[in-house]
Amino acid sequence: MRIFLIWPAKGSGSEVGELMNEIEKHGHKIAYWVGRPEAAEYAPAGAIFHSYIDAADAKPAKNINPNAFPPPSKNLIRDFRDTESIALTMMNNLYFYDRLCTDERRRIYYLMLRYWLGTLKKYQPDAVIFPNTPHLVYSYILYKAARYLGIKTVVFYDSRIPGRLIRLDDFKQGCVPLQKELKAMSGQKVSLADLPDDIG
Repeated sequence: MRIFLIWPAKGSGSEVGELMNEIEKHGHKIAYWVGRPEAAEYAPAGAIFHSYIDAADAKPAKNINPNAFPPPSKNLIRDFRDTESIALTMMNNLYFYDRLCTDERRRIYYLMLRYWLGTLKKYQPDAVIFPNTPHLVYSYILYKAARYLGIKTVVFYDSRIPGRLIRLDDFKQGCVPLQKELKAMSGQKVSLADLPDDIG
């Protein structure tokens, strides 16, 4: 499985390197990694590294020419109108966008949409993996672009229990297996003794 790993998580670069080694040990190939610049040395062989700072600033990864990708067409812009509205609103809370006028924000949005759709089509990942809900403009656009192209998305949600994450394929839908389990247990009496030892 070819993977785009969007993992700019805090922590030592070696931890991210270990994560990527484990992913590749299980037969997957990390084709593209968005991460922290100080951890770039841990990128797997052959993987494209993209600093999350550059991604947030609508700058491409090294050796990728965004001008090689077609600009968004009228139909594509229409298909992404909801994404555009949310992305422009997300820019209200980011210091590097908050002083820009709407037209300049829209220009940046179109640059990102062009870049991420072009990159996904060029490198054709089987899945795009996020460590949490896409909450930066670039990661939200990438998430929506992947879903538009029918590429699997995996988003992790912090359960607040150390060592346990909740996996979401669609963060708006939530964790379907957990929802089914909660529904099945509705009305049952549950006590602390029912919890696993590492939680209780």
